[in-house]
Amino acid sequence: MMVSVFLMCTAVLATDVKATPSAAPASDAVSATDTERANDDGARLEISFGNSQLFLDQPLFSGSAAAQQRATLPITSVVMIAEGLVTKRLSVALFFSLPLDTKKTLEAGNIVEEPVASSLALGVGYVPAEFKLFRHSVVQLQVAAFAGRTFTSHLGDRFFPMIAGRIRFVSRQGFALYLGQAFAFHEDALALIYGIGNRF
Repeated sequence: MMVSVFLMCTAVLATDVKATPSAAPASDAVSATDTERANDDGARLEISFGNSQLFLDQPLFSGSAAAQQRATLPITSVVMIAEGLVTKRLSVALFFSLPLDTKKTLEAGNIVEEPVASSLALGVGYVPAEFKLFRHSVVQLQVAAFAGRTFTSHLGDRFFPMIAGRIRFVSRQGFALYLGQAFAFHEDALALIYGIGNRF
């Protein structure tokens, strides 16, 4: 009797041992699915801070209107970009620029400084191309179109359209580094923008 019970228990254990390897792939499949889902629910917000060199066509007077000259001089600004990632390539962006310098003109031998208005713009960005860089980073080419508004302008605030393009280096950890240009149509202002960001 004891021998029969022992043989039955041995057969059951042997069946469990054989079933164990077949259960492992199912567990692995669940883990893979969970991993893909985690990647889909990844970073959805990118915050970046940087600077811009705003090139304005500034009039320089030498005492008379007939002797007026024009020169393009850069104005440094602080730039903040908040970008909501709708998909891997499409995003909604909020662009804020705060000038740190004034617009300078020369009148009758005297330098006259005028404040440059800060601006806020809302737009849509798109990544038409992406290239793998090294093992854990990519290079993205991004273009964007904005509708913005100036604030604290001594000439009166106004709405304006703006386009931008930048090259962005993004690591697997979410760190981003970018360099690009933006053009605002209200004053024919061209800006060189650069900075760093992080994805959350």
